[in-house]
Order: sequence, then structure tokens, then C-alpha cells
Amino acid sequence: MTMFSILIIMALERVTTKSRHWHIATWTEKYFGFLVKKKWVSSFLSVNMLAVILVAALPAILLHVALSMAPLIIAFVINLILLWVCLGCPVTKATYKKYLQSAEREDFVACALHSEDFGNYGGNLDNVGKQLVLVNYRQYVSVIIFFVFTGISGLLFYAIIKECSLQTKRKTKRIKDETDVDKLLFLLDWLPVRLTTFGFMIVGHFSSALNAWMGILTNTSINTYDALGTVAKAAEEVDSRDPIVDEPLQLVKLVKRNVVFLLMITAIGTMVGLLS
Repeated sequence: MTMFSILIIMALERVTTKSRHWHIATWTEKYFGFLVKKKWVSSFLSVNMLAVILVAALPAILLHVALSMAPLIIAFVINLILLWVCLGCPVTKATYKKYLQSAEREDFVACALHSEDFGNYGGNLDNVGKQLVLVNYRQYVSVIIFFVFTGISGLLFYAIIKECSLQTKRKTKRIKDETDVDKLLFLLDWLPVRLTTFGFMIVGHFSSALNAWMGILTNTSINTYDALGTVAKAAEEVDSRDPIVDEPLQLVKLVKRNVVFLLMITAIGTMVGLLS
């Protein structure tokens, strides 16, 4: 059921355009808005680690209880809906296309502005490739990994924490980890990031990426952004003639290959009985 659900939602991602109202970012924002209105939390910026664990755990626990009592077909539909909500990001897709169009026109001011819209705060065009690797991880790879290993309830817990961190970053315009929410997300991401970068090594240039992967493997201080970007750049040879266009395109191709690799491993795990 896990692999079947992923394939259905990935297919829908390719053939449909998702409204922002059907994305976890919107749902999390409304959820926190409700909590702030009830004065159970003050804001994204001030929430501490224990508070965000409780806030994220509550809907995840309620979901787990509801699914355990629901008929199988209803549980399957709920799994599909929530996976659809958590996977991908329509806003990022749109801004990335605008970035490429601006790059083709050599309108680098517009490139910088569009890159900020998908999280490249500061607009440094040298960092666009790394930011797109992070975006792909946040919106696709980590979602698949948590869904496969923790189920939809675990994914919902992770997705709420992830969106709380991302929305805090949008308000403060920064990339690096600083708040308690960021620290919690770093802990949740630590193993999935090592698995993801291992995939970069397999689908990219193995020998070039091996040293970079070994360098981050046991490094407890390197953040998610730098860990993903370091191995991705080592795994993919980028044409330097037009780095503002070529590097993002090449790194996006790498992360797409990695998603296919992840799906293949999930399929094999399902066939041999390691995954349900």
C-alpha cells in the first residue's frame, strides 16, 4: 500500500497543478493561527522545542487513532489525501520557472528576486543550486522517507515541524539553523539527509562524491543545507559556461534521479517484504 500510494500521488503531481490551499504550508499556517487565536502559543518565532513537539504530536496522534478505527478503504483515501497535501509545493514550482525565464533573458536582478521566493534569502545567485537541492529534499525526498518508515502519522508530525521552521525562515529571511524549531528539525533530518546524500553518490559521480559524503557522515555540526549542497555539487559535474542557469539545471536533474532511485529502493523493499 505504501508504494502504491506514493506512485499515485507522484503521478498526480506530474499531471495536475496543485492549489496552494492543498499544501501543508497553508494547513500549518491555519493550524498555528487557530492556536495563536486561542492563546495556546504566541507565534512561530517564539515557540520552543517542547511546545512545537506537542503542537505537532497532537494532530499526528489523533490521526493515528482515527486511522486505526477507520475501515481500510477510508484509511487508504486519507493516506492519499494527506500524502498529496505534504508532497511538493506549487509556489516553488512557479517561482523556479520564473527564475529560469529570467536567467534566459539575463535579467539577473529578477533572478535574485525569484530565488528569494523559493528560500534563497539574500538573493546570492551562487547559492541557487544548493537552495534548490534543499527545496527538493524538503518537498519530496524527506516526505517519501518519513512516509515509508513512519507512516502517514509520522509524516504529518514531521511536516508540521518542517513548515513551522520554513515559515519562521520566511519571516526572518535567513537560511541557517537558529531557533529551537530548527534544532528539532535538524535532529529529525539527520539520518534522512545521510540517506539522501548516499543516493546522490549512487546516481551521480560516485568517486567524486564519496569523500564529500564521508565528510558529512558523522559530522554533527554541519547543517542540512550545507550537507545536501556539498555532496550534490560533488556528485554532479556542472558546466561552468553559464553557472546561473547550468548549475541549477544540473543539480535539479541530479535530485530528480535521486527520487527515482529512492522509489526503486522502496519498490524492492516492498517486493521482498521489508516494507508494507
